[in-house]
Amino acid sequence: MQFRMKRTLGAALIVLLTVTFAGLTTVADARDKTATRYYKLYIKARAKADEGRWEDVLRLTKKMEKLAPEAKTHLGLSAQGHAQLGHRDLAYSELERLIEPGWHSPDGLSEMDHLGTLHGDARFDTLSGRAGEMGQAFVDAQHTLHTRLPIDGAETFDSAQALIDTFESRMTKLNERGILMARVIHQDQINALRDSKIASAGRYLVDHPDAEDRELATLAAVRTATEYKQYWPNIGGDAALVIDMAERFLEGWPDGEHRPEVELARGVATWKAYWKEDRETTLPERSSAAAALFTALEERFGDAPEAAKAKILRLGIAMELSDSEVTPEITTLYEQIEPAFSEDEELEQYAWTEAARAMFQINGEALFDGVDLDGNRWTWETMNGKVVLIDFWATWCGPCVADIPHIKEAYEKYREAGFLIVGVSLDGGGETEFVEECGDLGVEWPQIFDGKGWDNALARKFNIWGVPTPVLLDRDGRVVGVHEDVRGEKLMERIAELIDP
Repeated sequence: MQFRMKRTLGAALIVLLTVTFAGLTTVADARDKTATRYYKLYIKARAKADEGRWEDVLRLTKKMEKLAPEAKTHLGLSAQGHAQLGHRDLAYSELERLIEPGWHSPDGLSEMDHLGTLHGDARFDTLSGRAGEMGQAFVDAQHTLHTRLPIDGAETFDSAQALIDTFESRMTKLNERGILMARVIHQDQINALRDSKIASAGRYLVDHPDAEDRELATLAAVRTATEYKQYWPNIGGDAALVIDMAERFLEGWPDGEHRPEVELARGVATWKAYWKEDRETTLPERSSAAAALFTALEERFGDAPEAAKAKILRLGIAMELSDSEVTPEITTLYEQIEPAFSEDEELEQYAWTEAARAMFQINGEALFDGVDLDGNRWTWETMNGKVVLIDFWATWCGPCVADIPHIKEAYEKYREAGFLIVGVSLDGGGETEFVEECGDLGVEWPQIFDGKGWDNALARKFNIWGVPTPVLLDRDGRVVGVHEDVRGEKLMERIAELIDP
C-alpha cells in the first residue's frame, strides 16, 4: 500500500514507500520512482507471459534486472521464459538466484507457472525441495513464536532503552535496503527481526529481575508483538503472542502508565485471535470477549485516547456481527464518536482503518457522488442492484498496479453477471496522460479522475490515506469487504460468493 505521508510517517513496513516532501528530492524519492518503474515492467512482463510471448518476457526482465538487480521479483518470470524456450541451464541459474535469500512457500517451486518443462529433472527436484524446506521452516517458526519465550541464545542488553534503540536502528536499515527487495523476502526479514526483538526482551526480563526499566522492556515486547497483527489472517498464532505479552505486562504493572495502551492491544488481539480456517465460526465468541474488554477499558480510562479507540473497535465489531447492516447500536456508537473527528485527525484515520466497513457504509450513501471520464454519474443509488468494486488507486502506486491482473480477471469473468468496477484515481496531472497510463496497464473499467492527487474530492470525503483501498459492495449496497479482505485472490472468492451465492 502507498501511504499519504502526512499521516503515516514511519508506519509503512512494505516494499514500496512514498517518501516525498514539498520542494525536496531525496534518495528515497529516487528509490520510489525506481520501484514504480520496476513494477510497471513486471506487470507488462506478466501480461506477455500470459500471452506466451516469451522473448518479450525476457526482454522486459532484462530491463528489470538492469533497473534493480537486488529486487529479485523478476527472476521467477525470467526462469519461466528460459524454461519455455528450452534454455534449461539459464532457467536453473535464475531459480538459484531467486531462492538464495529464502523462499516463502512450503510448496517449493512445484506451483510456479510455466516450469512444467523442468519437472522430473533431478536438478529441479533438488532445487524445489530446498525451496520448500526453507518455506516450511519459516511457517513453523511463525506458528510457534509465542511458545518460545524467553529464547535461549537471544541477545543480551544492559538496558531496555539500548535494546529498543538497537532494534529500531536495524529496522530502519532493513527498510532502506528493502525498498526494492522482493516483498516476500523483505517481510520474512522484518518478521525475523521482530522475533529477535521479542526474544531479547524476554531474555532481558530473565537476566534483570530487579531492573527499574523492566516495564519498558515488556512494553517493547507488547508493541512489537502487536506489529504482527496485520498478518493474523494467515498466522493466527500471533494473536496468542500479543495476548501473552500483554497479560505479562498487566500482571507485572497493574498501575503502569501504559496500561490503557496494553489493554487496547490485548482486546484487539482477542478479537483477531482466529486461524484462517475458523474465522467465521469463532467470531461470536471472540467478539463478545473483546467487546467486554473494550467496554471495561472505556469505563476505567474514559479520558484516555485509548478509550475512544476502544469505542471505534466496538463499532467495527458491531458492524461485523450485523453482516454490514447499520443497526441502532451502530448508529448510537457512531454518533458518540463522530464529533471527535473534527478535533482529532489521527482518531478519524484510526476509525477509517479499524472500523472500515462501518465508516464506508455509514458515510457511503451520503458522500459517494462522482462522474467518470465518460460522463456517467456514480452514486450509491445508481450502483444498487449490482456487485460493485470501488477502487481507490493510482498509476504510480506499485501495489495498485500489481493488483490489476486480479481485478481484470474478475472483471472479465463476471461483468456480464452484474459485476461493475469504478476506479477513483489519486493521480495528479492531465487527463490525457492518465488515460494513456490506463491503456498501458490494461485498465478498461470506468474511472473517476480529477487530476488533484491526494486532494481528489472523493478521496478527501472518505479519508483515504493509502492506496490501494478497494471497497466491495453487494447488490443491496452493503459494504462486504474493504482493504486486504478484497485484494488479490480474495477478490475473486468474494465476488463469486456474491454473484452466485
